[in-house]
Formats: sequence, structure tokens, C-alpha cells
Amino acid sequence: EFDFTFGKVSESEYLLSWMGSVGPGGCLFSGYHTMRLEEVNEGGKTRLIHREVFRGVLVELGLGLPYDTLDRNYLRMNEALKECVEGKK
Repeated sequence: EFDFTFGKVSESEYLLSWMGSVGPGGCLFSGYHTMRLEEVNEGGKTRLIHREVFRGVLVELGLGLPYDTLDRNYLRMNEALKECVEGKK
């Protein structure tokens, strides 16, 4: 299990961020995750910008998390959110 702390949360910027780390100062592993909504145009479309940055010794060694699985799961989450928001489900 991975404990986290909320970072910047801004309703006016449509931003949610959180972070977590392992080891002193995150030297073994740290992750910073953001989700931000931005208006694409005045046609009522919205873009989700979903990012995660990993750092630390475990990342450099390719250890710590199943990165391919994370990428797949984030893609699935983004697609499910899109379907929900657009009323397709």
C-alpha cells in the first residue's frame, strides 16, 4: 500500500494533485500525480490532462511499480470518465 498526501487542489484551476514517497525524502521512490481539466474551445469541450511523474532509485532501476499496468489502468480510467461525462453509459 502507498500512502499519499494531497498537493495543490484548486477549483478555479480545475486541478487535483497528490504525491507519495518511500524512503527519506523520496530517495527510493516518489510519485507526483495531477489531473487537470481545460477548456478546448468555446464549443463546450473539455480536455483531461492526466500526468504522473516518478522519481527515485527504484524508478531508475525499473523497479517499484508495474509501469505498463499503470499506463493501461490510467487509460481505462480516462476512457471510463469520458464515457460517464459524455453520457455514453
